Amino acid sequence: MFEKPSMEIPAAVRQMAEQNIEQTRQAYSQFMMLAQQAQMMMVQGQGDGVKTVVDAQAKAMRMAQENIEANFRFATELARARDISEYAAIQQRYAEGQIKAFQQQTEELGRIVTDLAKKVTPG
Repeated sequence: MFEKPSMEIPAAVRQMAEQNIEQTRQAYSQFMMLAQQAQMMMVQGQGDGVKTVVDAQAKAMRMAQENIEANFRFATELARARDISEYAAIQQRYAEGQIKAFQQQTEELGRIVTDLAKKVTPG
């Protein structure tokens, strides 16, 4: 009798969202490249203690990068969603993946902090 109104997201809106995400991703990539170069310059000529701290910092930075990349993938998928049900399914998958990633990263950071404390504590 009555047709359900279409909840489809217009293609032009999806395309504009994808372009904005890609521009943001490019800006982020340039920033990270500069940050990594600055970090490498700090390490050159430093002792083992500084290198250990910088290595731990680099691992934490890698985790942050992985999380940001996951967010970019999530945003890109959302931008491509054609309707609300697809949008909700994407959100569910993302949440499940991020919970798993958070658990793994927490465990790894715990090991890193423990190892770092052993190396820098006089004993």
